[in-house]
Amino acid sequence: MIEKFDMRKIFPRFILNDREGYAVAKALDAGMGAYIEACAEAAAIWGDVDKMPEWRLDEMAWEYNCAYNYFADVEEKREWIRNAREINRSEGTANAIADYLSAYFTRVEVQEGAENDLAPFHFRVVIDGEQSEETNAIVQKAAARLKNARSVMDSISYRSVESRAEGLYSLTALEGIEIQVISKTIA
Repeated sequence: MIEKFDMRKIFPRFILNDREGYAVAKALDAGMGAYIEACAEAAAIWGDVDKMPEWRLDEMAWEYNCAYNYFADVEEKREWIRNAREINRSEGTANAIADYLSAYFTRVEVQEGAENDLAPFHFRVVIDGEQSEETNAIVQKAAARLKNARSVMDSISYRSVESRAEGLYSLTALEGIEIQVISKTIA
């Protein structure tokens, strides 16, 4: 509990007995009370990401030096700040890419290594969602920021469920990354 500021603890008695001195002390008392109240409010939300204003989320992203999109929705920003330490700790791994992209997509899988028929140090990203230039850019930026230096992203696959189409569509991205869209028919 925060104690109320009391000017009598700071100012000597001769100042408080003087009319002008007392007025200055009361003004400082009111100012310090407001300052202490503002600090208490800030401390209450400091660790609560769900209550933070958007500007504070942006500041924390800078402070944490984490993978972050300043133009994303507020809820996505909250998710990144909530997971910033874990993402930073796992930077250079497939988990970091998956954790970052999970704020955008409902399901993200980063497949790597020989068990997925990939060359050593190669990986692909599989996402449940719709393929677009924007989502391609998000995935490519996340992979470039979070992968280790020796790894190579081979492809981005989008799993989407559509009512009328079925098949595998393959597109070529600007950087030579294969982009696949896998659609399933719902009965």
